[in-house]
Amino acid sequence: MHTWGKNEGPSGIRLSFILGVAGFVLPIAVVMLALRAPDQISPKVASPASAQSFQTKVSQLEQMQTQTSVAQEVHLTAEEISSAFAEGNASLSESAPVVGFHNDVVTGQFTAKIAGQQLYVTVSGHLGAKDGYVTFEPTSFKVGDLTVPVALVNAALQKKIQEQREQMKLPAFVGDLRVENGELIIRPK
Repeated sequence: MHTWGKNEGPSGIRLSFILGVAGFVLPIAVVMLALRAPDQISPKVASPASAQSFQTKVSQLEQMQTQTSVAQEVHLTAEEISSAFAEGNASLSESAPVVGFHNDVVTGQFTAKIAGQQLYVTVSGHLGAKDGYVTFEPTSFKVGDLTVPVALVNAALQKKIQEQREQMKLPAFVGDLRVENGELIIRPK
Protein backbone atom coordinates (compact mmCIF):
# COMPACT_ATOMS: atom_id res chain seq x y z
CA MET A 1 0.00 0.00 0.00
CA HIS A 2 1.32 3.44 -1.00
CA THR A 3 1.26 6.28 1.49
CA TRP A 4 0.90 9.76 0.07
CA GLY A 5 3.36 12.44 1.03
CA LYS A 6 2.39 15.90 2.16
CA ASN A 7 2.01 17.40 -1.36
CA GLU A 8 1.15 14.22 -3.16
CA GLY A 9 -2.12 12.56 -3.86
CA PRO A 10 -4.93 13.18 -6.25
CA SER A 11 -5.95 16.56 -4.81
CA GLY A 12 -2.32 17.73 -4.50
CA ILE A 13 -1.60 16.81 -8.12
CA ARG A 14 -4.74 18.55 -9.39
CA LEU A 15 -4.01 21.70 -7.41
CA SER A 16 -0.42 21.77 -8.66
CA PHE A 17 -1.61 21.27 -12.25
CA ILE A 18 -4.26 24.01 -11.95
CA LEU A 19 -1.77 26.47 -10.46
CA GLY A 20 0.75 25.64 -13.21
CA VAL A 21 -1.81 26.21 -15.97
CA ALA A 22 -3.04 29.42 -14.31
CA GLY A 23 0.54 30.65 -14.01
CA PHE A 24 0.98 30.13 -17.74
CA VAL A 25 -2.40 31.37 -19.02
CA LEU A 26 -2.89 34.39 -16.75
CA PRO A 27 0.10 36.44 -18.03
CA ILE A 28 -0.92 35.72 -21.62
CA ALA A 29 -4.47 36.87 -20.90
CA VAL A 30 -3.19 40.07 -19.24
CA VAL A 31 -0.98 40.91 -22.24
CA MET A 32 -3.81 40.19 -24.69
CA LEU A 33 -6.21 42.42 -22.76
CA ALA A 34 -3.63 45.22 -22.59
CA LEU A 35 -3.00 45.05 -26.36
CA ARG A 36 -6.67 44.86 -27.29
CA ALA A 37 -8.34 48.08 -28.44
CA PRO A 38 -11.11 49.11 -26.02
CA ASP A 39 -14.56 50.31 -26.99
CA GLN A 40 -14.53 53.93 -28.11
CA ILE A 41 -15.72 56.31 -25.44
CA SER A 42 -17.46 58.59 -27.91
CA PRO A 43 -19.18 57.32 -31.04
CA LYS A 44 -19.37 60.80 -32.56
CA VAL A 45 -16.70 61.81 -35.04
CA ALA A 46 -14.90 65.09 -34.44
CA SER A 47 -16.03 67.76 -36.87
CA PRO A 48 -14.82 71.20 -37.96
CA ALA A 49 -18.22 72.65 -36.97
CA SER A 50 -17.79 71.35 -33.43
CA ALA A 51 -14.25 72.74 -33.27
CA GLN A 52 -15.60 76.13 -34.39
CA SER A 53 -18.35 75.93 -31.76
CA PHE A 54 -15.64 75.30 -29.14
CA GLN A 55 -13.71 78.40 -30.26
CA THR A 56 -16.86 80.54 -30.26
CA LYS A 57 -17.78 79.47 -26.72
CA VAL A 58 -14.25 80.08 -25.40
CA SER A 59 -14.36 83.58 -26.94
CA GLN A 60 -17.72 84.18 -25.25
CA LEU A 61 -16.23 83.06 -21.95
CA GLU A 62 -13.37 85.53 -22.31
CA GLN A 63 -15.85 88.34 -23.02
CA MET A 64 -17.94 87.40 -19.96
CA GLN A 65 -15.02 88.31 -17.71
CA THR A 66 -15.40 91.99 -18.57
CA GLN A 67 -19.17 92.02 -18.07
CA THR A 68 -20.41 93.17 -14.69
CA SER A 69 -23.62 91.14 -14.78
CA VAL A 70 -24.17 87.99 -12.76
CA ALA A 71 -21.51 85.42 -13.60
CA GLN A 72 -22.52 83.28 -16.52
CA GLU A 73 -21.09 79.99 -17.63
CA VAL A 74 -20.26 78.16 -20.84
CA HIS A 75 -21.29 74.56 -21.47
CA LEU A 76 -19.06 72.46 -23.72
CA THR A 77 -19.86 69.02 -25.09
CA ALA A 78 -17.43 66.15 -25.41
CA GLU A 79 -17.73 66.39 -29.20
CA GLU A 80 -16.69 70.07 -29.14
CA ILE A 81 -13.65 69.34 -26.98
CA SER A 82 -12.60 66.25 -28.96
CA SER A 83 -12.96 68.25 -32.19
CA ALA A 84 -10.79 71.05 -30.79
CA PHE A 85 -8.13 68.48 -29.80
CA ALA A 86 -8.28 66.89 -33.26
CA GLU A 87 -8.01 70.26 -35.00
CA GLY A 88 -5.18 71.38 -32.73
CA ASN A 89 -3.31 68.13 -33.39
CA ALA A 90 -4.14 67.76 -37.10
CA SER A 91 -0.81 66.07 -37.83
CA LEU A 92 -1.45 63.63 -34.98
CA SER A 93 -5.16 63.03 -35.66
CA GLU A 94 -4.90 59.31 -34.98
CA SER A 95 -3.42 59.94 -31.54
CA ALA A 96 -5.40 63.03 -30.59
CA PRO A 97 -7.21 62.37 -27.32
CA VAL A 98 -10.92 61.66 -27.39
CA VAL A 99 -13.05 62.96 -24.54
CA GLY A 100 -16.35 61.74 -23.17
CA PHE A 101 -18.56 62.91 -20.32
CA HIS A 102 -21.00 60.92 -18.22
CA ASN A 103 -22.80 62.66 -15.38
CA ASP A 104 -19.93 64.31 -13.43
CA VAL A 105 -17.08 62.18 -14.81
CA VAL A 106 -14.74 62.97 -17.70
CA THR A 107 -13.14 60.12 -19.62
CA GLY A 108 -10.15 60.60 -21.89
CA GLN A 109 -8.83 58.02 -24.30
CA PHE A 110 -5.52 58.28 -26.12
CA THR A 111 -2.81 56.08 -27.55
CA ALA A 112 0.68 55.67 -26.17
CA LYS A 113 3.65 53.80 -27.57
CA ILE A 114 5.09 51.53 -24.90
CA ALA A 115 7.90 49.05 -25.67
CA GLY A 116 7.23 49.51 -29.38
CA GLN A 117 3.54 48.65 -29.05
CA GLN A 118 0.70 51.09 -29.65
CA LEU A 119 -1.55 50.87 -26.58
CA TYR A 120 -4.84 52.56 -25.76
CA VAL A 121 -5.05 54.27 -22.39
CA THR A 122 -8.44 55.21 -20.98
CA VAL A 123 -8.65 57.24 -17.79
CA SER A 124 -11.75 58.61 -16.05
CA GLY A 125 -12.11 60.98 -13.14
CA HIS A 126 -13.33 64.27 -11.74
CA LEU A 127 -12.14 67.63 -13.10
CA GLY A 128 -11.91 70.75 -11.04
CA ALA A 129 -9.92 73.94 -10.60
CA LYS A 130 -7.70 75.10 -7.77
CA ASP A 131 -5.38 78.11 -7.61
CA GLY A 132 -5.69 78.72 -11.36
CA TYR A 133 -4.87 75.14 -12.41
CA VAL A 134 -6.92 72.17 -13.57
CA THR A 135 -7.21 69.38 -11.01
CA PHE A 136 -7.92 65.75 -11.84
CA GLU A 137 -8.82 62.93 -9.47
CA PRO A 138 -8.92 59.58 -11.31
CA THR A 139 -11.72 57.09 -10.71
CA SER A 140 -10.75 54.40 -13.26
CA PHE A 141 -7.78 53.51 -15.45
CA LYS A 142 -7.47 51.03 -18.32
CA VAL A 143 -4.69 49.92 -20.64
CA GLY A 144 -6.33 48.39 -23.69
CA ASP A 145 -9.20 46.36 -22.26
CA LEU A 146 -7.34 45.68 -19.00
CA THR A 147 -8.67 47.54 -15.97
CA VAL A 148 -5.87 48.65 -13.67
CA PRO A 149 -6.70 49.56 -10.06
CA VAL A 150 -6.47 53.34 -9.61
CA ALA A 151 -4.44 52.86 -6.44
CA LEU A 152 -1.65 51.32 -8.54
CA VAL A 153 -1.38 54.26 -10.96
CA ASN A 154 -2.59 57.33 -9.03
CA ALA A 155 0.83 58.31 -7.63
CA ALA A 156 2.45 58.11 -11.08
CA LEU A 157 -0.47 59.96 -12.67
CA GLN A 158 -0.34 62.77 -10.10
CA LYS A 159 3.43 63.02 -10.58
CA LYS A 160 2.93 63.33 -14.36
CA ILE A 161 0.32 66.04 -13.78
CA GLN A 162 2.77 67.93 -11.55
CA GLU A 163 5.52 67.61 -14.20
CA GLN A 164 3.18 69.17 -16.75
CA ARG A 165 1.68 71.69 -14.33
CA GLU A 166 2.12 74.65 -16.66
CA GLN A 167 0.07 72.88 -19.34
CA MET A 168 -2.68 72.53 -16.72
CA LYS A 169 -2.78 76.29 -16.07
CA LEU A 170 -6.16 77.83 -16.80
CA PRO A 171 -6.47 80.97 -18.92
CA ALA A 172 -6.67 84.13 -16.80
CA PHE A 173 -10.37 84.56 -17.62
CA VAL A 174 -11.41 81.09 -16.27
CA GLY A 175 -12.53 80.98 -12.67
CA ASP A 176 -13.85 77.43 -12.25
CA LEU A 177 -14.68 74.31 -14.19
CA ARG A 178 -16.49 71.07 -13.55
CA VAL A 179 -18.26 68.26 -15.36
CA GLU A 180 -21.97 68.14 -14.69
CA ASN A 181 -24.83 66.40 -16.50
CA GLY A 182 -22.51 65.18 -19.23
CA GLU A 183 -21.04 68.61 -20.09
CA LEU A 184 -17.97 70.61 -19.16
CA ILE A 185 -19.13 73.79 -17.41
CA ILE A 186 -16.70 76.70 -17.26
CA ARG A 187 -17.31 79.88 -15.28
CA PRO A 188 -15.41 83.11 -15.87
CA LYS A 189 -13.56 84.92 -13.08
